[in-house]
Formats: sequence, C-alpha cells, structure tokens
Amino acid sequence: MMSRTGEPVQSSKFKVQSSKKRLRTSNFQLRAARRGLTLVEVLVSLVILSVGAVTILQAMVRISHAQALAAYQSKAYLVALSKLGDVEVAFREGRDVEASDTGTVRIGEHAFQWDLASTSLVGEPLVRVVSLAVRWRAGTQTFQRRFETQLRLPAPGNNP
Repeated sequence: MMSRTGEPVQSSKFKVQSSKKRLRTSNFQLRAARRGLTLVEVLVSLVILSVGAVTILQAMVRISHAQALAAYQSKAYLVALSKLGDVEVAFREGRDVEASDTGTVRIGEHAFQWDLASTSLVGEPLVRVVSLAVRWRAGTQTFQRRFETQLRLPAPGNNP
C-alpha cells in the first residue's frame, strides 16, 4: 500500500522492501557486465587453450607415426608370407633350400631386405627350422621383424 505522498506504508502484517536496494544491486551487475573480462582472465584462457591445442597436435603426430609403422609392418608381413610360402613350396617339391639366402623386395617406394636361414632340427634330418628376418628403414630408424617355422621335407622317393 502506498500513502498519498507516494511512500510505502508499513502495516503490521506486511513489510515492504525498498526498491532502492534492488536498484543498487542491479546497477552493480550491469556495470560488471559492461566492464568485460580482465587481462588476467584473458591470459588464463589463452594459456588453457594453447595447452589443449599443443596436446592435440602431439597426439596427431603420434597417431601419424603409429599409422606409418603399421603400414610398414603390414608390408613386412607380406614379404615374410611370400618368402615362407616359396620355401614351403620348395620343400613340398622335395627341394632343400640353401642354408642361408638374402634378398631385397621393393613394394612401392619402400625396400625390404630379407635374410633366410635354414637349419636341420637335431635328431630329425627331414625337419628344417626356417628363420626369416625382414628389415626396412623408415626415416633414420631401421626396423626388423623375425619369423620362424618348422617344415618337414618329404621322405626320399615320396614326392606328392
């Protein structure tokens, strides 16, 4: 309720708050909103953003290296599979492989060197232990994968 002079009338049941207090708070909030961000707040946000960006870039570089290594390893496995397949065919035809052999295979622009070694298993003259090492260079690093299997020569006079 308002008096004739425009001032709030207080009754015993209701208290009327002054609107001036609310206006002061509202004016302060408006001034703070208009003021904007301080230089420290801007610098802190830039530091946080730059740390996040650097972390993301490092992760992308690591993913790129891992992907390149996986591609090289896939090609090395293909070289090994092909070479061990050739050795197995030779054994099935009754031909023994040389004790050691080396060579180079190019797949696209990448060169893979392979070293093959064949030894007899002790006590089993018809069983050969075949070891194959495949090497390649990626940048300044040299990588190598080793493969080993046992193959049985057919008995003399038993060519399939």
